[in-house]
Amino acid sequence: MSNSLILHVIFLLFIVLDTLVVGQDTWCGKYYRQGEKEVEPGGRYGPPELSPDPLLLFRCDTEIKPYIYGEDKVANVVVDIGITHQNLSGSFPMLDITPDRQFQVTIHTTDDGHTLAKETLSLGMKQPISFPLDQIQPRASAYDIQCQLRVLPRDPTTKPVVYQMDSVESIIMDVETPDGTAVTGLYYLPPNPHGRSTVKVDVIRSVLLVRDQSSSSSSGGGGGVEGTTPWKPLIPFGFYTSFDDYLAKDLSILDDAKQRGFNFVHPVPTFGNMTALDLVLDRMEELGLWLVYDMRWHYKNRTAVTEQVERIRARKNILVWYTADEPDGWGDELDAPRRTAEWIEELDGYHPVSLVLNCNNYYLSEYTRSTDILFTDVYPIGINATYSTVYHTPCTPSFGVCGCDECKGRGVEDVSTRTKTLSDLLRWTGQRKPIWGVPQAFGEQSFWSRQPTGREFTAMTMVYFIHGATGISPWIAPTTAAIMDAATRIAKALPNITPFLAHTAVTKHNPKLELVLSSTRDESTFATHDQIGSTFPTVSEEGPINGVVAAQWDTPNRGSLLIVVNLLDRPLRVSVSPTNDNLKTRRTEMLLSEGVEIQRKEVEMGNELLVDVEAVGSAVIVLT
Repeated sequence: MSNSLILHVIFLLFIVLDTLVVGQDTWCGKYYRQGEKEVEPGGRYGPPELSPDPLLLFRCDTEIKPYIYGEDKVANVVVDIGITHQNLSGSFPMLDITPDRQFQVTIHTTDDGHTLAKETLSLGMKQPISFPLDQIQPRASAYDIQCQLRVLPRDPTTKPVVYQMDSVESIIMDVETPDGTAVTGLYYLPPNPHGRSTVKVDVIRSVLLVRDQSSSSSSGGGGGVEGTTPWKPLIPFGFYTSFDDYLAKDLSILDDAKQRGFNFVHPVPTFGNMTALDLVLDRMEELGLWLVYDMRWHYKNRTAVTEQVERIRARKNILVWYTADEPDGWGDELDAPRRTAEWIEELDGYHPVSLVLNCNNYYLSEYTRSTDILFTDVYPIGINATYSTVYHTPCTPSFGVCGCDECKGRGVEDVSTRTKTLSDLLRWTGQRKPIWGVPQAFGEQSFWSRQPTGREFTAMTMVYFIHGATGISPWIAPTTAAIMDAATRIAKALPNITPFLAHTAVTKHNPKLELVLSSTRDESTFATHDQIGSTFPTVSEEGPINGVVAAQWDTPNRGSLLIVVNLLDRPLRVSVSPTNDNLKTRRTEMLLSEGVEIQRKEVEMGNELLVDVEAVGSAVIVLT
């Protein structure tokens, strides 16, 4: 028997063993069967405590992962220095913080203490510090990089007092010039020895950087010799796709995905027929479809992971390694995803590692510590949020499972609330990483009494974009014709949306909106939207309800992108007032319209854009 056949037999055995689940006692740390006790699951991160005194926030992150020897000459470390009253990760007490203070930031390796760069900065977020990479040698493992901050004294003749930031308690609050430290990882790899593909993560923009698959070669990092082929941002859009009973039986499904504008496919294991898998992956390469490779059933087994990574890593279309599927729900060991991610980086550091979380707020940092991309799946359509129709038990914050952890039964609004919470948790804990949304594309099973409509599907996808997602992967194909048609319209619009979401100089902010509840512009029937991506408070006889989520992306040379989503089951009119430029001088283009009409209205200061949005409708508008 050949070695490859032996490995394949072992691999199939691991699949069988891993899927023999005796029973799942909890989900998201909560018991859910009749007669079981209600216990606080733990693992929650609440809003940071507020400090009566201002705190200095200091964080640093490597801009790109990985840098590649032979094509990248300079690395950037991005530094945040800010003032906050929240006890965030990376904040510490300091007296006399004023906007005119100066800070000295030193970047050095922890291996030998070599100083890579030193600069004087002011208060500001996402400030880049550059240094030449020829100071270090390329290697397979990451360099631990320490960023040290020193608050410079106002009097240059005064010697700064140095303090080590081992803990917040070690900072003396009555000292004016403490030091702070932050640690990040720098990946500076040799050229990819495995094949023709490298995918980078732009940590600051939270996007993937790829090269055209048709120009990929065996030299350099991901195609082209020493960077002759440019890196381009990619907003991935493609379905989780059933394999054994669907994709393996019909390769034309891939051709259809390509024609619809999807740019990747995520085959869902098990892969019972490896010959069929090879045929699918070969056809994906021919079509230029990126691959998200899924190891959910055996990601905790190093031998099985090794066999899969070594088998797949040479393909020119491998985009992302997908490891744990809802480990927070299943209650996997907290460090299991980290161990696997670190092992995959040893085998192939040229492609990012991902996982998906299902719970609302359950050991987020522990599960995501070493993952590059975080998927989030929120499935609120067709559920009973307070009573489990499967287990016939109530659902509370500390008991029960109803198909959408701690959702309120408000449909698309639950996606908005959950994704906003996730974004906040990452910000509080100092994690910068791309988020991919997983819109619901299934129903009529288990907890979910119906399928989402096409309009609901579009609204969920747009809500993910509003809250910062830079990738979309619906669960699951096959799905309904209405959902597939809606997904096609989104995919066709994506090339025009991507330049805004991934722009290097984009400014995302709250659009100037007024929500009009009736066709007459009565002062009692509208309110002002004043927070990015938050739900818009409206007024009704039943009291305050949520109405719309929206966000605007402004770029210096492409104009503005506006996304508006109506969360209600009735039509709304949204008024968009002039923002950076007078609307009278701008061209309006509707990229995507699900139950939307727009018109202009003359106002004293220029023009007003009136957007009529049907129930659960979405508008994607470009102003140029």
